[in-house]
Amino acid sequence: MLGPVVVRRLAPFVLLVLLAACSRNVANPEPARVTTPLLVPAQASTIAIPVTARIAELERLLNDRVPARITSTDAQQAACAGAGVAARIGCQFTGSVDRGPIRVTGIDGNVLLLSVPVSGTVVTRLTGSTPVAAAAEVEARVALDIVGDWQPVADVAVTYRWTRAPDIDVLGRRISVAAAADPLLAGLIARLEAAVPECLEKLQPRARLAAAWRQGFTVVPVNPAAPQVWLRVTPQQLHFANYAIADGALTLGLGATALTETFVGTQPAAPAATPLPPPAAIPADGLSAFRAHVPVVADYTGLEAIVAAALKNVESPPLAVRGLGDVQPEFGAVRIHATDGGRLAIGLTMTASTRRQWIRPRGTVWITLKPYNRPGSQVLEIRDVAITGSPDSASFRILLAVARSRVVRDQLARALSQDLTASYQAALGNAGTALADRRLGDFRLSVGIDAVTNGTLVAAGQGLYLPVDARGTATLRFDPVRG
Repeated sequence: MLGPVVVRRLAPFVLLVLLAACSRNVANPEPARVTTPLLVPAQASTIAIPVTARIAELERLLNDRVPARITSTDAQQAACAGAGVAARIGCQFTGSVDRGPIRVTGIDGNVLLLSVPVSGTVVTRLTGSTPVAAAAEVEARVALDIVGDWQPVADVAVTYRWTRAPDIDVLGRRISVAAAADPLLAGLIARLEAAVPECLEKLQPRARLAAAWRQGFTVVPVNPAAPQVWLRVTPQQLHFANYAIADGALTLGLGATALTETFVGTQPAAPAATPLPPPAAIPADGLSAFRAHVPVVADYTGLEAIVAAALKNVESPPLAVRGLGDVQPEFGAVRIHATDGGRLAIGLTMTASTRRQWIRPRGTVWITLKPYNRPGSQVLEIRDVAITGSPDSASFRILLAVARSRVVRDQLARALSQDLTASYQAALGNAGTALADRRLGDFRLSVGIDAVTNGTLVAAGQGLYLPVDARGTATLRFDPVRG
């Protein structure tokens, strides 16, 4: 048994051995940790907002709004007689025009085509004259537009063809009074110019446009897995494109230009809705050009487990380290985080045993490296590996030599050379599912992703970030919940 004097003499030496065994080298400190949240650039998108109404309903409203009796007249015509009649015979005539069912027959650009059968009678104030019946097919071309505060307006042009011309007998001659129809048909034009905008306002009210606009201010979950990804949509402008008819429906073609922002981690606050703006000009890329960033994020916890498992492969047999001989390493926890310069910091906790040393040093060696990928590739590779510091203790010299050995560096490179294709495809699949059909109140948002490209890997605070640009189409449709 050692006496007190011996113990006191050995104590300083034992303390030095313990300090050497628990090596912390000031020349190889932990690199600064970057914790800045991942900032994904915002994109500008356009979302198509078709507002549809049934043609049959428009026809019903027009027929209710436009009276059956269009107009009547009591007019003086300077000359009823036509060519071949020597005397100019003035005549006074009365008449009326009635319409038949108004039919919407098609559309040409923003011009609505209406078909209106009309009929009427003309009576002249001449001896022996009798009522003359007439009939015509009227085609009304109604040029539609949206002005001011989303108010529809109509400019009507009428053409017609007589199916039964209004001719009368004057002094034994057949005289046409078709010219009398022009002022009578003016009444039809006035009626339609007033009725069409009113009916469109009932079918596609401004209140519905305002509701669609408000529903566009939303936050949509894109990826439910950790880390969560959110898409925030903030409309900026609302555009009027045209009216269209298809499958028995009249569609008001609108599109919203919106800012699409992607957030990783905590759900962002929903953007505050703004009042419905006035109509804006159509953007150059049309009304349905959806763009968004869909980030693929590999969190560092998963990478730490992969590296730790790979390093177990070099624990046996012992490593041959120049100047030290055989070294038996044992690796513990691996820590990975982002550091300055877009680099990764990797802390390798280890112990090492040698035949020449009776101490068994343990500690953490910090390595930094640059993650990268080739353009368009989803494969993570590493370059520019750096292990800074110089051994200022015998124990740390051993740990540093192990970390710098080719075997460890090769294992580290293989472990970190990850193919992120599966994560890439999963992220796109989640985004496609989340955005394909999303109910927003009385509306449904549908996004179709047509093309994707990926950028360059970034070492961010929340993980390794692979930027992915998604492009496609987006539509917001009115689809009220049925009670």
